[in-house]
Amino acid sequence: MCHAGGMALYEIDPERTTFEVRVRPGLPMPVARVTGLTGSFEVTLDDEGEVDLRHPIVGNFAMQMDDLNMGNPVMTMAAKRFLAGDDGLAITGGIDGIEPHPAGYQLGMTMTFRGGTHRMDAVGAMDRVGEEMLVTGRTRVNPRDIGVRLPPMVKLAMIADWKIALTPT
Repeated sequence: MCHAGGMALYEIDPERTTFEVRVRPGLPMPVARVTGLTGSFEVTLDDEGEVDLRHPIVGNFAMQMDDLNMGNPVMTMAAKRFLAGDDGLAITGGIDGIEPHPAGYQLGMTMTFRGGTHRMDAVGAMDRVGEEMLVTGRTRVNPRDIGVRLPPMVKLAMIADWKIALTPT
């Protein structure tokens, strides 16, 4: 249960959470969709019951590649192998910083996948609906920064758009 002016614990609702990855500039590649995101976050609420960004948000999350869909069975299998290898668990991570931003907030994350740990930033917003929260955002990543080998002249960015439904515990 959420209490104004105190700590609150939220869990990700995997049934209502979406995570989509696109490659830019636009390539003839389907959008990767991942469902089944799990995790929890502890936040500090201000006196009005809103998240107080002056205090850290502590939490972690995980995405299972069994829940990845590229719209094509061959592309889906290749993407799963690329992201997760043979272990099936592709991405785990946590929040390591949050601060106000004109669009809502800027979030720092540490994510582990492909055998390495990577620091990433995201910009997003939080909306309260009763006791629940909907967190939306976008993460932009240079594939080279996460170990993807590309020819020097190829300029690509991976863009992840996400909507995370959080319910209080």
